[in-house]
Amino acid sequence: MTIKLQWGLNPVPENACAAWGARAILENQVLDLLSNRQDFAAPEIPESEKKIFINWINNTALPKLRKHIVDQSWNNDSEEVFEFHDGVFHTLASCKKSYGYCYILCWQEKS
Repeated sequence: MTIKLQWGLNPVPENACAAWGARAILENQVLDLLSNRQDFAAPEIPESEKKIFINWINNTALPKLRKHIVDQSWNNDSEEVFEFHDGVFHTLASCKKSYGYCYILCWQEKS
């Protein structure tokens, strides 16, 4: 089953069993996530695995992205793509020269 998200970077890789995307605001190297600009889909995994994925996003992926934004002096006009791979978990993020947003995609690959 192909996962499609309303927010974040698309497309979601075909090997994903869970995905989370967001269009965050990036201003002065501060990433601000808005609840109505996020999307999550995990149609094929149990609730316990969803919790592991969500915890990984909040406690690993987003802190790594925030650190990268500061360390690399990202501005919202950047074209750079942040990539982070951690076993079956992955993150991509880019401002795509949007002058205000950072598009994020996290996914868990099928095992």
